[in-house]
Amino acid sequence: MTRANVSVACVILTVAAFTLMYVAPAHSYLQLGSASGGKFSPDKWTSLPVAIQISTSVAGGAKLVGSTHFETVIQHSLASWNGAPNFQTPLGAATLDTLSGPQNGVNLICFCSTNPGFSNNDGTLALTVTTTSGTQIIGANIFFNPQPSGICFATDSGVTSCPNSGDTVQDLQTVATHEIGHLIGLDHSAVVRAIMFPFAPDKQTQLSWDDVAGATVLYPKSAPDVATGAISGSVSLNGSSVFGAHVFANSTTGSNPFSGFPNIRKTPIGILTDTNGAYTILGLPPDSYEVIAEPLDGPVDNTNVDWASDFGQGSVRTNFTTRVALKTST
Repeated sequence: MTRANVSVACVILTVAAFTLMYVAPAHSYLQLGSASGGKFSPDKWTSLPVAIQISTSVAGGAKLVGSTHFETVIQHSLASWNGAPNFQTPLGAATLDTLSGPQNGVNLICFCSTNPGFSNNDGTLALTVTTTSGTQIIGANIFFNPQPSGICFATDSGVTSCPNSGDTVQDLQTVATHEIGHLIGLDHSAVVRAIMFPFAPDKQTQLSWDDVAGATVLYPKSAPDVATGAISGSVSLNGSSVFGAHVFANSTTGSNPFSGFPNIRKTPIGILTDTNGAYTILGLPPDSYEVIAEPLDGPVDNTNVDWASDFGQGSVRTNFTTRVALKTST
């Protein structure tokens, strides 16, 4: 993950890059953004809908396997986000082109021949680069690694093996759905079953409650499909505020308030505490919850999220053990 500042025509642009790695999955939604005076301001698109272009020009040697076209897979991933409950659907209809690399004014998704900065020899599957002016996202590109080491991308469920016997099958739609989350303004999540978890499972294309909460906090419908609430509190250790604790609300019932949206998976919904140890978990559908605080010490840790740098801190605090905070209902 890299972050750099570029000054162009007196406008300060922040370029943020986010990678998805291939790692066996383990056990919060966060927005991209920055903090000032202890208050976090999320990055988001303000000019909606966001126009997306998908390049049908695939880099030579790209390790794509399956009968479904790449652009069809991307359309399915876009539809997953646009169909989420309570989501304002900021993503417009994608158009097709034949660009071989990024172009000013174009929000591109591609297997480009132009290397955007990752190495074919590491485990990076894809890279999303967003450009912001202040807290407004003004551009984004998603680049898929044409030749990731040890991996081939499957474009449909019928693919069970790679042409190279030493490679492992990775579902392309799983990766695409994750990267589109970054494009709309989401950072990585510490909830293991969230699409925005930074380590890719072999296949998972359905959004989780955690993903939906993150997206709808950024782009809420004026009239929500499902009413939601919030849980607030703080985390301290021996009277000292705990910064960057992962606090999540886990349902204690078998109910599913999102039952009208069968492609949404039930998961915990989480957030990280601010420098005062405070948290507010938004987007919680009506249910009973157990709220738990845990250190961000693996598998997701300080290196996987921008939270500490957003607040001007060296790292999140991890010198405490998991605690059940309370049981509550929304």
